[in-house]
Amino acid sequence: MTTVVRRTPPKLPRPYPAPLISSPAIEELGAQLSAVVPEKSGVVVEEFWRRHQRRPVVTAGAGTALTVTFLWRDAYADEVLLFINRMIDEWALGDSLMRRVEGTDVWWLAYRMDPDWRASYAFLPRRRDEPTLWAAGDPVRLRQALGRGRHDPGNPVTCRNRAGVTQSVVELPGAPAQQWLAPRASTSDDEQVTSSVEVMSGPQDRRLWVHRPVCEVAADTPVILAFDGDVWNGLPGESTQDLPNTLRNLTADGLLPPTLAIMIDSGSRDQRWRDLDPSTGIGGYLADVLLPWVRERFGVRAARQEVIVMGQSLGGLVALSAGISHPDAIGAVVAQSASLWQDDLRGALGDQTLVGSRFCVQFGRQEWSLRRPNLALARLLRARGAEVSVQVHNGGHDYAWWRGAVADGLLTV
Repeated sequence: MTTVVRRTPPKLPRPYPAPLISSPAIEELGAQLSAVVPEKSGVVVEEFWRRHQRRPVVTAGAGTALTVTFLWRDAYADEVLLFINRMIDEWALGDSLMRRVEGTDVWWLAYRMDPDWRASYAFLPRRRDEPTLWAAGDPVRLRQALGRGRHDPGNPVTCRNRAGVTQSVVELPGAPAQQWLAPRASTSDDEQVTSSVEVMSGPQDRRLWVHRPVCEVAADTPVILAFDGDVWNGLPGESTQDLPNTLRNLTADGLLPPTLAIMIDSGSRDQRWRDLDPSTGIGGYLADVLLPWVRERFGVRAARQEVIVMGQSLGGLVALSAGISHPDAIGAVVAQSASLWQDDLRGALGDQTLVGSRFCVQFGRQEWSLRRPNLALARLLRARGAEVSVQVHNGGHDYAWWRGAVADGLLTV
């Protein structure tokens, strides 16, 4: 059995403390509890939960910032860890332990955030007789614990992570709209939705999910090559995200021409790390193997200006690498939170000229380890003649914003 040796993401401590803050909702509860005899405290707490059925609780803060209070109801927990994507510091997990209002079942933690924030989150409660499932500085253990995380019963907005675990999503009023994300009445029927996605065995026996537009595929039909097809194919029970639905909505609104999407399977975790690495020549596979197969199989021209490669994290890294290394075959790239900690792609750039190539580079404002390398690469791409759009979202390394922003990226390139 071959052991996959890989670099691991740098687990850097937060460069600044998480913006924890006191909560007006909790201060009000404390004042009300202080004003009644202990025998009446249960009534006060029940009224508190009745008022705050929709969560998290968002209140005005200083300036334009908002106070976001997360609440968890649990009379039996000994501690509750609040996992918010890129708010949690793996080296200081104590900062993400929720506070308990003494003598009640109310657990809380509040943050001061800008009004455009969007992030996934989950609760990890632990009872006194249960072992601690997490440890500071141990991302593997924390990730395993997250598999048992609980979503927020007071928040109907959810998002599944790569592992398929349902998490809640906090969306503040100024967060970018995700108007092409949800299925529409005309495309909500399961049979209609799934009929446009077909599973195929592509070249080199790689599994592919193929989304065909409703109309007949023509020679000039644009082609999207998407990494992590197992995540994005939109098939119920198979994937966690739905790229085909987003494409249907964009086309229905007249914003994107009918598009052929080839979604590439990433396989197991080890296979994903092995394949989604610029050094493996994945760009050559796209340009020299997959695209010729697509042309022959579907009758499309797939000229460079009609080919878009997209990916997230490791997929974003290799999408950028492919666009840089094969500009004759790939005309546009949408890279979300590209893992440039692994390779800054200066070597791939070499003396490459990228006139006519289009890149959309997206990352989260809370991704403190990715901001600098993504901005640096954007400058280098522009210097080589490429058209580059940089889009920063107030979020982390997170499908909560990736799933909506992918439409913005496609419209940009």
